[in-house]
Amino acid sequence: MSSDDGFAWGFWNRVADDPYADAQSLARELAKGPTLAHAVTKKQLDAEWHVSVEEALELEAQAQARCMETNDFKRAYEAFSNKRTPEFQGD
Repeated sequence: MSSDDGFAWGFWNRVADDPYADAQSLARELAKGPTLAHAVTKKQLDAEWHVSVEEALELEAQAQARCMETNDFKRAYEAFSNKRTPEFQGD
């Protein structure tokens, strides 16, 4: 299967001419984001393989509540309300 066919069929969400540069660019974008929320998301995705749907929903609710207590969440909410890009600080 060609990369273009795989993209068209939805096997991946992008095709990169320079995968290394594309990965670096993605890493820079992720590093600008809410680091705690990214970490929680990774833990949630791993945990959801090992629990029931009901347990996953409860874990997700707890994770969201935790993230909503952060200063980064407050910054994101304020930025969204003011139609600007948030500047996350990892707290």
